[in-house]
Amino acid sequence: NMIIDSTGLITWIPMISDIDTQNFKVSVADDIDTKHLDMEVFVNERPKISSSPDDIVYLSLNEKFEFNFLGFDPNKSQDMKWLLNSSNPDITLDGQTMRWDASALGHHLYKITVHDDIDTTYYDGHFYVNDPPILINSPDTLINAGDPFFYQIQAKDSNVKSPTNLDQPNVITFRLDSGPEGMKLMDNGDMLWRPSAEDRGYHGIEYTFGDGLFSVNKQFRLFVNILPTAAIESGLDVAVGDTLIYSIAGIDGNPGDVISYKLSGPMPFGKLDSETGTLTCMPKQQHLGAQEIRISLSDQHNSGNTDIAVPIFVYKPPVLLTEPEPHAFANIEYTFKFSAVDMNGDAIENGVGEIKISSQPPLSIYNDKTQELSWTPKKTDSGMHSLSFSISDSLGYSQSYIYDIEVFDNPCPPCDTNTSMNKYSKNLAPDETPNPQDLSTPSDSTDNVSNPIPNQDIDTAAPADSESQPDLDETPATEEKTEPDTKENTAP
Repeated sequence: NMIIDSTGLITWIPMISDIDTQNFKVSVADDIDTKHLDMEVFVNERPKISSSPDDIVYLSLNEKFEFNFLGFDPNKSQDMKWLLNSSNPDITLDGQTMRWDASALGHHLYKITVHDDIDTTYYDGHFYVNDPPILINSPDTLINAGDPFFYQIQAKDSNVKSPTNLDQPNVITFRLDSGPEGMKLMDNGDMLWRPSAEDRGYHGIEYTFGDGLFSVNKQFRLFVNILPTAAIESGLDVAVGDTLIYSIAGIDGNPGDVISYKLSGPMPFGKLDSETGTLTCMPKQQHLGAQEIRISLSDQHNSGNTDIAVPIFVYKPPVLLTEPEPHAFANIEYTFKFSAVDMNGDAIENGVGEIKISSQPPLSIYNDKTQELSWTPKKTDSGMHSLSFSISDSLGYSQSYIYDIEVFDNPCPPCDTNTSMNKYSKNLAPDETPNPQDLSTPSDSTDNVSNPIPNQDIDTAAPADSESQPDLDETPATEEKTEPDTKENTAP
């Protein structure tokens, strides 16, 4: 394929098979003579690099790199020279072997040249030293149902530039591989979830983050706890001086959890069993009224506690201030005025509270306006009778009472002189004390003779003459005693 024109211009495109020295002859002639010219041309082929690293070699920080370049020169007698051109002085080329300890992060460019004294071949190399991202925080592994779960994955990557693009920053990507329904992992590494009570128990979570070259896979278990709680009965109350024992029935949605109870406020009149939740209340007078006991419930997971209030009303039942007389007398009016007060000392009357009669003597009358019971027993009512009633205050607290009333036919039954029978006889004595003349009147029969005055005997056998008769003129029949002798009052 070598040609020459009439002007002597030789044109030739050498092929690979034409390398090294090529000889040819050119004849130059005119009409007179011809001359032959022997010519020599050296065809050179640039040296070849037959083995080289990847276009971008990714190394870890401080990773040792060594590579032996291979090359050849198609020309038989040409010598090749290998040279390195790099801005990083730690990258070295010894003969055809390049070495580096990857001591600097990021992108590093270098150039290898192979020269055969005529022509040069270039190879552009690229290193990227990567420091894999590492996780620098850990998630919470315990959360209460209903609370938001938030885990911001914080990964550290010392590389500034993207491993694939010199002009882009390094970006860490996140991916959720598995987790409970509804959980999300955002592009910025925020893991979000809000568990419900139905999600109680353990959940396995797996996620991956990386910088495009290196991926890190992480797993953890998240326990969804349900805080214990308790349903408190309404209307708990206890009387002053009594003891209230109330067991708080704690409820925990996690099977097998152990509930602990603790007072979260003052407890002025009792104690709490921290293991069983048994509340013992022993209030005194100063604790009257509405009280509230604050109790904190927790389990062994230590994820928080539930505060509950136990309202307790300390009361004192209404008190009867007066008691009915235990004795009554035939044909003598018996009255009893009810008088009672509530826990605050206010009288039970005028619609404030109530006195309710359960049973009363026959034909007795109770006036609910005056709160008075009146009764005039008859002779046939002699014996025991029951009076039972209840006293209620405005809050509904009540006290029941039962009293026995004994009716006597004789106003002076055998009794102590301080009893109510003597009291009634004192009231009747002035009106029913007999006339002294009546006391001295003889009787025809000893069966009709009474002994109205104690320790005074009447001689029924004495003759009815004037000497034995008292002088009636000395004691007029119209004389009345205005003040009875209380010591010897024996009214018939």
